[in-house]
Amino acid sequence: MIKGKNLTYRYPNADFALSNIDLTVSSDKILGLVGENGAGKTTLLNLLTGFLKADSGEILFQDKTLSRTNLIQDISYLPVDFTLYDYLTLFENLTFVVRMRHLSITSPALKQILSDYQLLDRRDSKLATLSTGMKQRFFFLVATLHQPKLLILDEPFTGLDPKQILKFQQAIRDYAQKGHAVVFSSHVLDFVATLCDQVLVMNDGKIIKIIDKIESNICREDIEAYFV
Repeated sequence: MIKGKNLTYRYPNADFALSNIDLTVSSDKILGLVGENGAGKTTLLNLLTGFLKADSGEILFQDKTLSRTNLIQDISYLPVDFTLYDYLTLFENLTFVVRMRHLSITSPALKQILSDYQLLDRRDSKLATLSTGMKQRFFFLVATLHQPKLLILDEPFTGLDPKQILKFQQAIRDYAQKGHAVVFSSHVLDFVATLCDQVLVMNDGKIIKIIDKIESNICREDIEAYFV
């Protein structure tokens, strides 16, 4: 699906650099990035989504150089600070996204999608009135509305309570099981251990360990060992 080869990026006038990063994410797989604040997780996600351009290395999407078309049609990014229009209702926000993306989704189909995410009864509620958990569920819906082949999430569990986290974890699993690839970052080790097929442990702009579920069951202790 997507491959990063020898990716390097240095911020201007800063000591931090992302160095020689290699990664591969396949269809129906979930890749987790873990590391302390400042380890380079968000920088790496910004390279994969085209918000930053690598100083060296290359990114391939389905074995071809990552293109603008891929970034628009095939990849969706849900950053930690994502938002839409607080003064619009959920349905109005959805209609706006459909028009902006030129999607062929009818009003009845949008209602069904809202129902699938247990948000139909809030269709006429303004976005500003939703709880953090409901907003995150709605933003996930928006991010996957065009069914991108690759979904990238930055700290998706921030601000959620335990019940909301379980629902959101299941939504991520369900999306990957439909044949999509998912990459997400988190500093909460339990979430990464239970969700991911592979985990990249990052520190100071480098990948210091790759933990693969195929080789062994991923557990919190496997990841925690690199932060002690």
